[in-house]
Amino acid sequence: YVILVTALKNENLSTEETNTLYDPRYGKHMAFFAWNGFVMTMEYFLAGNSILLWLGKKLPQPIKTMLVLMTVIPISHWFTHEYVNSGFLDDFSIAFPKIICLDANAHRL
Repeated sequence: YVILVTALKNENLSTEETNTLYDPRYGKHMAFFAWNGFVMTMEYFLAGNSILLWLGKKLPQPIKTMLVLMTVIPISHWFTHEYVNSGFLDDFSIAFPKIICLDANAHRL
């Protein structure tokens, strides 16, 4: 819903000078939450696994936290990419530096 509203807002504000037209790609949020649902389902089915119980007792809390985060970090861009590209987070951009390629030919091989 937020992506749709942001896309409509940007479409209404778009002019040739500002070039803020944004075409959202729907489905990435659903894939992100489907993956998280899969991880939670696997956690439910593997809860009594003796190896995982042993690891839960032996590993320090920061390592366990890192392992949990590593299940989602590789796909976190599925959730954040649309917000960044739509300009939804522009008000907060001063707090989150973004690397922008200034050379238009740099990405071409």
